[in-house]
Amino acid sequence: MRKTFSFMLLASAAIGLAACGNSGSDSIPEGQTVARVDSKDVTIHELNAELSGAQLPSGAARKPYEQAALQRIIDRRILADLARERKLDDSPEFVLMKQRAEEQVLVELLQKSIATAAKKPSLQEAKTFITANPTLFANRKVLTVDQILFPVPKDTKKLQELAPLKTLTDVEKWLIDNDIQYRRQPTQLDTLQVPPEMATKIVGLPAGEVFVVPANGAVSANVITDSKAQPVSGDEATNVAMRMLGNKAIQAAATKELEAEVKKRRDAVTYQAGFAPPKAPGAPAAKPAASVPAKL
Repeated sequence: MRKTFSFMLLASAAIGLAACGNSGSDSIPEGQTVARVDSKDVTIHELNAELSGAQLPSGAARKPYEQAALQRIIDRRILADLARERKLDDSPEFVLMKQRAEEQVLVELLQKSIATAAKKPSLQEAKTFITANPTLFANRKVLTVDQILFPVPKDTKKLQELAPLKTLTDVEKWLIDNDIQYRRQPTQLDTLQVPPEMATKIVGLPAGEVFVVPANGAVSANVITDSKAQPVSGDEATNVAMRMLGNKAIQAAATKELEAEVKKRRDAVTYQAGFAPPKAPGAPAAKPAASVPAKL
């Protein structure tokens, strides 16, 4: 009920604001200012930033998208002013949220700067990549798999016990014996979406053999139940290869520029007792935080 009320409030505000904007727009001369909210300008640069990343038509067909984006900026600014009038910008919660948002924006800008400077792949490099990775292109397959998904055990060494298991029934029994929650369901695996080396190994497995792979902080045990060829060729293959090589170049540039410095600064972090991350095998213990006060 509360969500419905909020939606209705914002929708009605947008309608009212649109009417106000139309009545006052003639008083603003052409230039960088596209609207004015309580004597504060909304500039064309803000509007372009709101539209950044969107695939928009050109010419007159673009105008409705610009108008809708401008209305979002106006609505947001009005609601933000109302929040300030209620002194919400003085709250500790606002300070924390503002700091987090600022850090996220700075990280995004850092990533963007690295991506912009990264080496762009050539057409010949894309063609060579396509030829060298047939499992991604000419021999691409979409596999249907019977999958068991479960969280990584606290003792990761226990995963070695999965190696001799031959069927998903064996895996299920192992999970039950070790009191590990799991979910079993069919899913699909596109060889275009996994590293080429892994894709080659997976499609070369004997029928019915279990393969285990990490999956976003979890582990999946899988058996292929069906396979369909879906080759990628021509311009589509070239575009995919260019994108994959571009992402690889960005990752390499980020590693080169940031990895050593991030590690150095991580190593200098001190932790209050109980807050340090788990110690990796063979790694030195995290620095104690005797000088860090136990205040939140």
